[in-house]
Amino acid sequence: MIATSERPTDTPDLGSVLRELRRRRGLSQLDLAAAADVSARHLSFVENGRSRPGRELLLRLADRLDADAAQRDTLLVAAGHAPLRPGATGAVVDGIGGVLQPGDTGSPAGSAVEAGRRALLSAGSPAVDTVVVATAAPGRPGRPAAPEVADRLGLGDAAAFDLATVCGGFLYGLANAVGLVASGASERVLLIASDAGAPEPCPPWTTAARQWLAGAGAVVLRAGSADEPGALGTVVLGTDARRAVPSAERLYAASLRAMEAVGWTAGDIDRLAADRGEPEAVVALAGRLNVSAERRLGPAGGSAGLASSLARAARDGTLAAGHRVLLTAYEGDRTWAAAALRWPRLRG
Repeated sequence: MIATSERPTDTPDLGSVLRELRRRRGLSQLDLAAAADVSARHLSFVENGRSRPGRELLLRLADRLDADAAQRDTLLVAAGHAPLRPGATGAVVDGIGGVLQPGDTGSPAGSAVEAGRRALLSAGSPAVDTVVVATAAPGRPGRPAAPEVADRLGLGDAAAFDLATVCGGFLYGLANAVGLVASGASERVLLIASDAGAPEPCPPWTTAARQWLAGAGAVVLRAGSADEPGALGTVVLGTDARRAVPSAERLYAASLRAMEAVGWTAGDIDRLAADRGEPEAVVALAGRLNVSAERRLGPAGGSAGLASSLARAARDGTLAAGHRVLLTAYEGDRTWAAAALRWPRLRG
């Protein structure tokens, strides 16, 4: 399951922005290249979209162009870098991939590597600086899966860590990825959810739902504008160890908060993607939000299910550019989560 993202048309084009700033300052390419200590050939490639400049070079160009804070951040975001202004950044889905068959080792790492490879291919770039693996499989003491996955993907120097959770793993991983990007700690994060080797929940799952335990799903998130397609809204998280409130009520309240954060109402939802940790709660949620069966994605279960179902839907066209997607999760250990995003433009 591979889908590739294109930069949305409403995201600033780096070459156009850079060229306009240069012309406003009355500088030729040769003038700016000399001032920024870069070759005129390389600058031409940047303006023509043939080369993606690094953060340091962009900041140097912005300085030579006397760009203000907003113009500087526009340049950074257009090139896929995090802006410098606090609160100006967004975490944007840039690639997605999934696999439903077991990995080559039957372990979280085996399936995770394949899903991660597909997501990186989808994003069109092998470069990420953080790898997060959300998994329900029991880990080896002192031996998390993420460093092994990063190494096998050729990302050996990337930061890497595991999240030990079940059905909410993908959304909890998204919350971590959003935080890493928003803080400036990472510019590109590979989030992988893999459950191969995890014990089956009790009561046992159906055959259709059990397949998710064998696979993995992954997304690449990059720094970008908070209002462009693919940008994640607030990820609402919570827990209720004593189950003081019914799970259906928890999911509904979390969903309302996630939609409110992006200015949606229930009528705006095009797709509802939910795990199956609490199937009755999901059915009840869909009913309260008036989301028909054909607008629901699934079935999904475990950490990997939600990511894999999104990858499948992106591949077969069930998810299209501009669709408003509500993501929800509620699992047996009583954690819950919800988030909303507008699906980015994808090519197969």
